[in-house]
Amino acid sequence: MPKFGCVCGHVMNLSTDWQDYELALVPEQVIADISDELRSNSMLAAQLFDERISARARQVHLCPACGRLHLETAGKFISYVAEGESGPEG
Repeated sequence: MPKFGCVCGHVMNLSTDWQDYELALVPEQVIADISDELRSNSMLAAQLFDERISARARQVHLCPACGRLHLETAGKFISYVAEGESGPEG
């Protein structure tokens, strides 16, 4: 069962249907290009839409316990916490 552990200790289950903490970071230009294509070609299949989005998306997990963002970069995840907030140690 795929799971993702946050540095705060919270474990996110990734093996169920999409959860609110599973996000995708997609460049605005990719969204604009797909939108233009949809306007000009109403026959663009949902599968093609998914392929275009996922080809450029970066996986992100938002920890529901502490609010950290875990951004996939070069095959690994880098954790980010909002400035001015302390980590799990308080």
